[in-house]
Amino acid sequence: MKPDKVNGNVMYYDDEHVYVDAKDNSKYISVTTLIHRYTHEFDSEFWSSYKALEALMCEEEFQIIKKTLLSTKKFNPVILNKLGIDKEVFNDKKEEILVSYEEEKVKSCARGTAIHKEFEDKYYECNEHDFGNYGLSGNFTCKRDYYELDLDKGVYPEYLISKSSEDNILKVAGQIDLLIKDGKDLYI
Repeated sequence: MKPDKVNGNVMYYDDEHVYVDAKDNSKYISVTTLIHRYTHEFDSEFWSSYKALEALMCEEEFQIIKKTLLSTKKFNPVILNKLGIDKEVFNDKKEEILVSYEEEKVKSCARGTAIHKEFEDKYYECNEHDFGNYGLSGNFTCKRDYYELDLDKGVYPEYLISKSSEDNILKVAGQIDLLIKDGKDLYI
């Protein structure tokens, strides 16, 4: 299997979104994965229940329980009986909402990927770029699939970075979306 990007000892495989150490084949944790470990995941179970209930109730009635639902972020299905809502109708509406969440996620990811690729490709359309509007003088060179920081004035639309702890227990890798090198100065 051929890596999509290599920088030093770190190899990146795009299809699997995996960073691997070329020396020992150990994996790096991606910066994105590490960040997600410290954020709250979207609770599709709660929010689909919330939205299904909202869709099946009149606005005035829903306003009465909305505050409680939002403050606890818990949905107890017992409430359906108390509100006289058919469980099957509720589950059908909830499933419809879950499907719409998934469809929107797929659409958003595809759009984000396309925008990202367009941004990247813009720099590869020509080899020289002028960043005078950013206060940088001269022409900057951009080479596709080139990751050496040896250009005096270089543009790297996506640059693979990594860091390992001294004991190699923590190995983190990710990609900078735009790195501009002007002599010894780096702009990210």
